[in-house]
Amino acid sequence: MKMSQIAFAQARYDRVSELHQVEVHLHTGGAQLIDGLDYAARLARRARLCGCHEASVSLLGAIDHCLQLNEQLKRRVV
Repeated sequence: MKMSQIAFAQARYDRVSELHQVEVHLHTGGAQLIDGLDYAARLARRARLCGCHEASVSLLGAIDHCLQLNEQLKRRVV
């Protein structure tokens, strides 16, 4: 195998390895985001049940904003 082939193979391996690390971070971050959004939704429900309408609306607005940002990011990738 020539040196240029070895260098190309190593560079390709490095890119694949880096992409895998990014994928792991995205899955971890995505799971944490879902947990956070679920927690915020539960807090919004509790706030509504306790009569804290303004807090409930604020939390639901924050959740909606996060979901909109997520959609924008997905469109950038596709």
